Amino acid sequence: MHQEFASEMLGEFKQGVVMLTRTVTAPPDPSTPWIPGEPVTTVYPLDAVRRRVSQKYVDGTLTVATDNQITFAVPRSSPP
Repeated sequence: MHQEFASEMLGEFKQGVVMLTRTVTAPPDPSTPWIPGEPVTTVYPLDAVRRRVSQKYVDGTLTVATDNQITFAVPRSSPP
């Protein structure tokens, strides 16, 4: 129920398309375990909003004032 509410609220303020892209390496072929598997990329669309990062997180090294912060609802099928 909370997931549906969050998705609905974030959908109202939608600012374009926000996608979560996840790339993982497939398991190797058992006959050649020393050769890594192929990369597999999955893209998840998110109900989300983007804004500038909050000043409390800016440290000048890893986080700077021009960084963005994303708030999103948990996807219906959560990434592994």
